[in-house]
Amino acid sequence: MRAAELALAVAGDELPAYSCPKSPRRFTQPQLLACLVLKAHLKQTYRGVADLLGASDDLRRVLGLARVPDYSTLQRFADRVVTPAVLDRVLGRLGLSR
Repeated sequence: MRAAELALAVAGDELPAYSCPKSPRRFTQPQLLACLVLKAHLKQTYRGVADLLGASDDLRRVLGLARVPDYSTLQRFADRVVTPAVLDRVLGRLGLSR
């Protein structure tokens, strides 16, 4: 849980809440990035981290998720926004490595 809290805080420093004013606003960019940090840290697949979020009410609460992002949402976000440099920077600030 602590890793998720820290990941969300660090992700908030790296990215704005939404990519554009007309974003659907289902998830913030920091929430999605924190999910990807958990994915990398726990060595999960996109489906694996989505399943983990679905199974853990506490983890969703810590990340402020009202619902679980679909694995394809995480994958598209990673392809569109998150560069390896950003992920490495966030993991480095958390003292984690890929």
